[in-house]
Amino acid sequence: MKIKVIFNRLTCFYQTGVDLIEQEFDEYHSRKDLKKQFDDIIFYLNKADKIIKDLGHNFSWQEFDRLYFNRGNLKGNILPHSGLTENFNQTKLQKIK
Repeated sequence: MKIKVIFNRLTCFYQTGVDLIEQEFDEYHSRKDLKKQFDDIIFYLNKADKIIKDLGHNFSWQEFDRLYFNRGNLKGNILPHSGLTENFNQTKLQKIK
C-alpha cells in the first residue's frame, strides 16, 4: 500500500511498507490477524497528515520528502518534483490500494 499525496495537480505516492492482497485490503480494518498492517497504515496516514498540517502554506515536495523519510538536509539531493510552494489548500491526502 502507498499513500497518495496530491499538491498543485502533481501526484506522488509514498511507501508504507504494508503489502496486502485485494481481499486483505477490503478486510484489513476488521480482521484481527491484520491488526499490525492496519496500525502501520494508520501510522503513515497520520504521519503524512501531520507533516502537511505542520508545513501549512510553506508546503513543498522537498520538505515533505525530507520529513516523511526522516532525512536530514537534502542539499544537493533535490528531487524532481521539489520546490512547489502553491497554496496548501490544494494538498490532499488519500489512501490507495
